[in-house]
Amino acid sequence: MASNTTLTGGLGNDILTTGDGNDSVTGGFGNDLVSTGAGNDTIHAGLGHDTVDGGEGFDLVQINGNRDNFDFEVVNGRLVARSSLLPAYSSTSVTNVEIFSFTSQLAGTKQVVVAANEDQASAMRLYQALFDRTPDVGGAEYWLGQLDQGVPLPDIANAFLNSTEFQSNGELSDDAFVDLLYQNALGRSSDEAGKTFWLEQLQNGVSRAEVALDIVGSPEAADTIDSVLLPTGVATSGDDTIDLTVGQDTIDAGKGFDVVQVKLASELSSSDYSFSVDDDSLVATHNSDSSLSFTLKNTEVLSFGTEDNVVIVDNEDNAEAMRLYEALFDRSADVDGAKYWLDQLDQDAVSPTDVANAFLNSTEFQDANSSLDNDAFVELLYQNTFGRAADTDGKAFWLDALNSDHATQAEVAIAIVGSPEAADTIDNVQIIPANQA
Repeated sequence: MASNTTLTGGLGNDILTTGDGNDSVTGGFGNDLVSTGAGNDTIHAGLGHDTVDGGEGFDLVQINGNRDNFDFEVVNGRLVARSSLLPAYSSTSVTNVEIFSFTSQLAGTKQVVVAANEDQASAMRLYQALFDRTPDVGGAEYWLGQLDQGVPLPDIANAFLNSTEFQSNGELSDDAFVDLLYQNALGRSSDEAGKTFWLEQLQNGVSRAEVALDIVGSPEAADTIDSVLLPTGVATSGDDTIDLTVGQDTIDAGKGFDVVQVKLASELSSSDYSFSVDDDSLVATHNSDSSLSFTLKNTEVLSFGTEDNVVIVDNEDNAEAMRLYEALFDRSADVDGAKYWLDQLDQDAVSPTDVANAFLNSTEFQDANSSLDNDAFVELLYQNTFGRAADTDGKAFWLDALNSDHATQAEVAIAIVGSPEAADTIDNVQIIPANQA
């Protein structure tokens, strides 16, 4: 059983790490690095530039200050809360955090929920639309948990409408209900056309829960309700797709199967870069413009486009399987295919040779190479894998193995993609032994 831990930082730049309990961590002065494991953790951010990874569970970051004096932005795969009053001295950069709580003597306590998807965002915006307040921590945790367990959004909206808190509004007519939604969710009175539309919807049998959800799901509500954030490009403990944009030079994508999409400039391709490994990170160096270089950590696919992906793996077996895309299909791995086969390999459900057999029997390979004899098969492997014709000795060796039944085509393909020359030639597969899955 995991124990609950309490840690407090000092005046310097502290590294504060806990395990899988429901932990409480307080950062002091300085630029602190906080990492908590699984569990529902509470992190008290201090003055300085703190970096927080909440891990799995429902994690809360508490900040002393007025919510209105903090701005949010996504930087290098992290959500950053930065003081607009003291930007040079106070910021909190987070991943895997579900809720912020801001406390000040003048403004009281206000929460900001970090939603992972549109359904979560809509559910949390109901607090503002129906209760005219920010979500409380316990309520946010409960209803987000209900969503994760498959409770439909209309059921949650109905629960809010039937709650004692909402019922304290008394018997609201449809007209008054629409006005309340506009005022609470959009911060304005209803316009004539909008009000007429929603009243007609209600009179035609659309439920109040559905109307409330439609309004909180609107772009205007998303812009107005600042107690709910739905950031794009933030790393989580799940499977993420993160855009690498101008101004970013380092991304740590966290756990899960993560895809980083390059959006630094138009028409960039993997051929514009040289790749190297630095400890547990992939360094992508642009061949002519250093401002377009970047570093990735805990990333599984670097994508320059649908047909131009670099797969990052943590062992040779996985690398061989991914190089088969180039050797047999003459293309880089697609994201879904890479995820599927790497998962199968990691579960020991298949071997690299099994993957090769599946590729050889696939429609894609059979349609392009319907009747290859062994000679043509070896030539195809050399051309796709090495970018050259087969040399006489090499071709003779592999043909002897195939023609004498000492090796199958799948085994030959694996042997070739596992060679040092293939590792040097196929640069859309990179190995980082410490890469975190």
